[in-house]
Amino acid sequence: MIGEVLAQRYELISAVSDGVVFSVWSARDRTANRDVCIRLVKPRYEADAEFAQALAEAVDQIRRIPSPHIEPIQRVVRDGERLFLVGEATKGPSLQDRIRLLAPFSIQVATGYAAAVCRALEPLHRQNIPHGDLSSHNLVVLANGDVRVQMTGLWQAYSANRDIAMAVLPQMAPYVAPETSAQNLLSPRTDVYAIGVLYYELLTGRQPYEGPDAFLTISAHRTEPTPDVRQLNASIPEAIAGILATALAKDPADRYENATAMYQDLRYVQEALRFGRVLTWPLRPDDARVTRAVRAEPSTEPKRRTEPSAPSEPKRSGGRDRKPARAETGAVAPNMPAVEEEDERDRRLRKRRTERDVPVWMIVLATFFFAVLCTFVGFWTFDNLRRPRTVPVPNVQNLTLTEARAILARLKLDLRVRDREVNDRVEADRIVSVDPEPGRQVREGGYVNVVVSIGSSRVQVPVLKGETIDRAQTILENLSLRIDPIQETRASAEVEIGKVLASVPPAKSTVARGSTIRLVLSGGSVVRPEEITKSYTYSIRVTLSDITAPKTVKLEISDIQGARTVTERVCQPNEVLQAEATGYGSSATFRIYYDGEMVKEFERSPEGMRP
Repeated sequence: MIGEVLAQRYELISAVSDGVVFSVWSARDRTANRDVCIRLVKPRYEADAEFAQALAEAVDQIRRIPSPHIEPIQRVVRDGERLFLVGEATKGPSLQDRIRLLAPFSIQVATGYAAAVCRALEPLHRQNIPHGDLSSHNLVVLANGDVRVQMTGLWQAYSANRDIAMAVLPQMAPYVAPETSAQNLLSPRTDVYAIGVLYYELLTGRQPYEGPDAFLTISAHRTEPTPDVRQLNASIPEAIAGILATALAKDPADRYENATAMYQDLRYVQEALRFGRVLTWPLRPDDARVTRAVRAEPSTEPKRRTEPSAPSEPKRSGGRDRKPARAETGAVAPNMPAVEEEDERDRRLRKRRTERDVPVWMIVLATFFFAVLCTFVGFWTFDNLRRPRTVPVPNVQNLTLTEARAILARLKLDLRVRDREVNDRVEADRIVSVDPEPGRQVREGGYVNVVVSIGSSRVQVPVLKGETIDRAQTILENLSLRIDPIQETRASAEVEIGKVLASVPPAKSTVARGSTIRLVLSGGSVVRPEEITKSYTYSIRVTLSDITAPKTVKLEISDIQGARTVTERVCQPNEVLQAEATGYGSSATFRIYYDGEMVKEFERSPEGMRP
């Protein structure tokens, strides 16, 4: 199907993925001149008018919510029997691929992905619209680490066809909230449940509920207890386990209200991990304020003021001193000799600090920095002694790759082709630029990156006569040219049936790289000899009202004897191009080119004309 054009506008370039309802293709919108994503409905579903109408309604609802985090589906197109969706192209791997290859992720990375998914769903949940089919295969990881949500709202169309609903059930089952299986209406809280499943999957590399089939998995969501992620990884903080338990709660009322509420807790966790703060559960700021208030609340009992009691008079009996009575409970008068002794120690300490020229803290700090400096100098010296020596990058511009590799090998450098580009000044297969620049010092064993020319921006159409279609395609691709999916067939006695008879534009004509070449295939000798020699004169008149600046205009005729140029010259805007052409056979095709690009094609027959 590569190269096929849908609705005379969308050219299929490459297959992206194949699902149960849609096959996804990367395509080029020829009218808007941009890349798009085409989702072709599988043949067994494309004839269902009710499903097509439900798709159109779902797309219309989501199209009104513009967001850079939601892949927009622009329209539903019916092209004959074909039914497909046209959306904006999103480049990047799915989160499902990342989980399959790299999970489990670190706490920081897993929390970052979960927070990004919450942020992506915020525009939908603000309008109380659920995604409905949130899963790892409907999330694309962008180059900056962010995520983009796909297939938004299409779940509404699946119920229009029972076979489709059953087909998508296995891929939806691992993320289905318990209330969904009870046929309740979906809400932002069902999306929160799916985010909880994703978060669990990112942290552990497995899903919280797994069963041998979709129905048992759905039943597990409804009946089995919510799993504790810390049983699989005890290093996960209690706060993250609490967030997961809230998102995966069986009762929707116990979950986060929407993605924004969950995002706030995930952001709190991210900030705590970044700054090394201790994480506790719950995370609600109100709870923390209450705790602090209770701990800091002053006692309401008035303080009892006590006065120091005077020392009691010793009682005398028989001229002998008795032991003094024990003092009553209360404050005791200070021991003055002890106070004087403390003051004396303080004075001596202050004196020693004054007499010392450099404070102790400064000596310790200086010693630390000196040790760090010595360590750094030692590592730097050791690293430089064992490093390869540096050599200057030679100038290999305008050389072939073979010549450049030989020169670099003598300097113990490797060559790496970073890119290939069109260049009108440098011959094909020669080096255009070098990085690092010539003269810069690099280490032996390093790489020198080069950009190689693929030749001029314009190329000559090769002679393809007698070639098979596959061989012609290879020849054209090597020249950065493409084959037009529309092909012609002409009778020919000299070229085998099915092989290339000619091309449009014809061989040896000059076209821009990337141009499309139409192949004319041989249909064998089925034309009477008199038809090959019988000629007609055609009068052509074209008003050039669609050009705004002078252009080179070429008029070409294609008939039973092949393609040839009628006239080619520079024309002005709104000029009338008139020409006469001699054609052979029962019809002739005319083509008009502006600066080498075909812009118009029409057919004439000699009916009513004299030969």
